[in-house]
Amino acid sequence: MNRRNFILGLGTAATLSGAASVTGAAVNDSVSPEANFQVVATEQLIVERNDDLGDNPGTNGNYTNVSVSEFDPVNADPYPNMSVNGSENNELGMALATDNTNETDADYNRNSSFGGTTPYNGTEGGVAPIQITNNGNSSQEIAIDYNVGEAVTGASGDTTSEEAANLLAQVFTFSIDGTQISPSPGDTYNSGTLESDNNSTTVGTGTPTEVDFTINYSDSLADELANLASSDNNYGFSGNDTAVDLLDEAVFGTVN
Repeated sequence: MNRRNFILGLGTAATLSGAASVTGAAVNDSVSPEANFQVVATEQLIVERNDDLGDNPGTNGNYTNVSVSEFDPVNADPYPNMSVNGSENNELGMALATDNTNETDADYNRNSSFGGTTPYNGTEGGVAPIQITNNGNSSQEIAIDYNVGEAVTGASGDTTSEEAANLLAQVFTFSIDGTQISPSPGDTYNSGTLESDNNSTTVGTGTPTEVDFTINYSDSLADELANLASSDNNYGFSGNDTAVDLLDEAVFGTVN
């Protein structure tokens, strides 16, 4: 297959406001009549940019010190490139761009199991983009749901939205101390949300805990994503340098 020089894109990271705990393993980012959750007054979660990045993330080689709205995924340099703003919880924003190659000169797109580097994984020698602090009186079980991007919701042709969501779950993962907290392939996909059915970890109280982010790429995933971005699917993508929106929100929450 002809591989196009498209850009894998991650949109914003929205977080729980700190007052809601969902029932089951699904998470929600706001209180609404349709949401099935209970309010837990003792929950006090803060998700924000990693302190290790300071006020100028651009001093770290794989981060750019621009606002999320100003981030240019097509012209970001070098790849991979990420912007993280200085806000917290629902105002926290992230943007990431990386190209679609899995060649040896792009080992940043392969995790350590593929012999690659992990620039956004503090557990494996990189610098984690964000941190979470539990200011409550007891430990909390934390998980992430994905609100998927247009490349997933608009999947057509040979690839269903569920299959595209499974690709997303493989390519972008969040973890804490080596434990994945974001969805896995095969987890529940429903109306643009991919739920983390089984992945979660406990966060203690008081001390900021780094949340690692990893790009997991392989030759087979590169082929599948190239097919997802092909002209057979009507996303309106065209040309040789195209941003493919895979993930719009990573929504943090607690699990009962």
